[in-house]
Amino acid sequence: MSKKKQKTIMHFLCYKPSVYSALDRFTIALCIELKKKGYTSIIIFNDEICLKELRIDILKAEAKIELLNTRQSKIKIIKDLRNLLKKYKPEIVHSHFEFYIKTILALFCYIYRIRFYFSNHSLKFSMTAEDYRKQNNILKVYRWKFYLKLLLFLCERSFCVSEAVRKEFSDFAGTKTKKLQLQYLGVRINSEVQAKETQRRKLNLSLNKVLVVNISAIDFVKGIDILIKAARILREKHKQKSIQIIHIGGLRLDNDSALRYENELKNLQEKLVDYNEYFIWLGKRNDVYNILSACDIYVHPARMEGLPTTIMEAFSARLPAVGTRVGGIPEIIEDGVCGILVDPENEIQLADALNYLISNEPLRRKMGYQAFVAVKDKWNMEVQVAKLIEAYGIY
Repeated sequence: MSKKKQKTIMHFLCYKPSVYSALDRFTIALCIELKKKGYTSIIIFNDEICLKELRIDILKAEAKIELLNTRQSKIKIIKDLRNLLKKYKPEIVHSHFEFYIKTILALFCYIYRIRFYFSNHSLKFSMTAEDYRKQNNILKVYRWKFYLKLLLFLCERSFCVSEAVRKEFSDFAGTKTKKLQLQYLGVRINSEVQAKETQRRKLNLSLNKVLVVNISAIDFVKGIDILIKAARILREKHKQKSIQIIHIGGLRLDNDSALRYENELKNLQEKLVDYNEYFIWLGKRNDVYNILSACDIYVHPARMEGLPTTIMEAFSARLPAVGTRVGGIPEIIEDGVCGILVDPENEIQLADALNYLISNEPLRRKMGYQAFVAVKDKWNMEVQVAKLIEAYGIY
C-alpha cells in the first residue's frame, strides 16, 4: 500500500526575529490550525533565531524551521530557495517580506505549479501614486508597475494587512484586481483584566502616575521625535507633571541613519525638564502585554504605517489609543469611540489629545472598554486565522 503524500505549506517570513512579534504569534496559530487539517508547516526565517521561546513555540506547533542565509550572494540565495522548494515539495507557498525573495519564489512556484500567495504588511511609498509619477522618470514608474503586475499575475492572491495598503498597491500597479484581498492580522484576546497596580509593582513602575506607552522600532517613520516634542508641550503648556511616557522597542537597523535618529531623540529629550524621570526607555521586550496592562494610554505617532498590531494589543489590554491619520491606523482607531486621531507631524494636536485623556479617567475607562470590544469583534486572532485558511482554499 503506497504511503499517503504529506501536504506541506511553506511560510517564508524572511526576516531575522529580534523580538517575538505579532506576526510570529499569528503564524504559529496558523500552523496549529493547518496541522488539524492535515498540513505540515515550514517556517523560513533569515539567518538565525536568537529567541529560545519563539523556537520552542514553533516546535510545539509541530512546525519545522528553516534558515535562509541572506549574507551570501543573490545567486546562492536563488539556489537555496529552489533547493528548499525541491526538498519539501509544498502545495502552498506564502511569502511575506523581502520583495526580491517574493519575486524569485513567485517565478519558481509558477514553474513548479505550486500555489503562491504573498502578503503586503506596510506602505512602501510615502506619497500617492500620482505624486510618484510626477517626481520620477517614466522608466522608473513603469518598472514598478510592471513588477507589481507580474507578482499579481504569478500569485493566487495577495493579502494586504489594511485597506490603505491595498489601495496603495492597487494605485501603483494600476489595477483593481480581485487578487488583492484584505487580510487583517489578529491578536490573542485577553479576557481577564489584570490589575494595574499588581503589574506596576512587578515591573517597578510608578503607582501614582498616568502611564502613556508606545511600542515601535526606533525609526524616523515611527514619529518618536514628535512624541517627545508633544511631551514638552504637555509639561510646559498643560502643566502635566504626574505622567510618564514609556517606550518599548529598539533600533530596527544598525546603520548611520538610524544612529543619527537615535541621537536626535536624545538631544530632544534633554530639552525637557527632568527628562530622565519623564521618559522610560525599556528597549526590546517580550513581556509586552504585562507592560500594556500596567499602563493607561497607548500612543502611536507614526508618519507612515500599514496596520500596527501594537494598537490591537493595546486594545486587548483595554487601553484607549491616540494615533495619527496615516495608513491603516484609522481602520483600527474609531475617533472619539476607542481613541483619538490626530494629524501626522503635529505635536500640538498630539499633546492636546493626550492631555484630554490624561485629565479624564472615566473617559479613558470608557474608551478602553470600547477598544476591547473592537479588538474582540474584529481583530481576534482565531477569526483572522480561519479567514486566511479559507482564502488558501482549505476547508
